[in-house]
Amino acid sequence: YPITINASRYPLSIRWQQVKNSRERVTLTLKSVDGKVLAVVNGSGKITLADAGIKKVVVAVSPGISVPKVFALGRNYPNPFNPATRFSVDIPRIAQVEVSVYDILGRKIATVWNGEKEAGYHTMEWDGRNSERQTSPTGIYFIRMTVPADQFSSVHKVMLMK
Repeated sequence: YPITINASRYPLSIRWQQVKNSRERVTLTLKSVDGKVLAVVNGSGKITLADAGIKKVVVAVSPGISVPKVFALGRNYPNPFNPATRFSVDIPRIAQVEVSVYDILGRKIATVWNGEKEAGYHTMEWDGRNSERQTSPTGIYFIRMTVPADQFSSVHKVMLMK
């Protein structure tokens, strides 16, 4: 369902209330004209548009889609690992997300992801290499996920064994 936005001032808040249906589970997906997913919400919700360049959003009703309720960094597996480890990243709405790897001294050695990420459950992988693509030595490392706009940060310890 397309919605055209004509506002004289920004930010603009859009709120909606979903009427409960006895058997259907419905998810609302708000998209900008260029197809970017702005938010995926189960039930009622609110989104704030800060950019006057967004003139249209599309509300799509889809049964059965599940999105996280909060930001989260899942535990890695396997742990200890060699040569690579995987972990989950939960994102409840489109956001700027950074997932980086730090050594035991707190130095950033690799960036797994840095940029805008859509809502959903994502699996990421660190291949045990640093930013210069060199294999990291055996040791303890830390995977850190940050979402600056939401002041979210989570860290998990991982062990690379050769």
